[in-house]
Amino acid sequence: MEIVKDLMLPVEECATVNQEMTVREAIQVLKRAQEKQRAEGGAYQYRALLVLNEDNEVVGKLSHRDIVMSMEPKYRSQKGSEAIAHIFAAGLSPVLLKSMMQRYSFWGESFERRCQEVLNVKVKDCMHIPGNDEYVQQSDPLGLAIHQLIMGHHQSLLVTEGDCLVGMLTLTDVFEGICR
Repeated sequence: MEIVKDLMLPVEECATVNQEMTVREAIQVLKRAQEKQRAEGGAYQYRALLVLNEDNEVVGKLSHRDIVMSMEPKYRSQKGSEAIAHIFAAGLSPVLLKSMMQRYSFWGESFERRCQEVLNVKVKDCMHIPGNDEYVQQSDPLGLAIHQLIMGHHQSLLVTEGDCLVGMLTLTDVFEGICR
């Protein structure tokens, strides 16, 4: 039986940013990590960064989704999160989406202006703080991790050994494992 460790990306190979960096700086780190990966012949592209505090401890993740969600700050509110969950569970219909945009949107400005504002936001203000269901032990069966990814709609899980973070398992890692 395969275990999480067989497919995870070791923590020392994960791209990281400091929580005090701006989104602009984080995007540059992400692009450099992707370029390095391509230069080494890898097909996988980083889609998330581990976020570190001043003590170099992982305090969150920053993904494409987190950056895009930062375009609309109300998505991060409790009501916004509940609305997203409700629409997701109900099936995303154009009518519900339009209603949500009218109710939760701050956008009174152009897309370009919002992009410029988001680039100056601190990583800590838009990163995702993983919940308990986003951790898996490296010795856990791969089936358990797949269940957590699917049921939680997660793009990645943080992998631990005891209390120590040792890596990250992504949906892409699992997909590549299936393809092999």
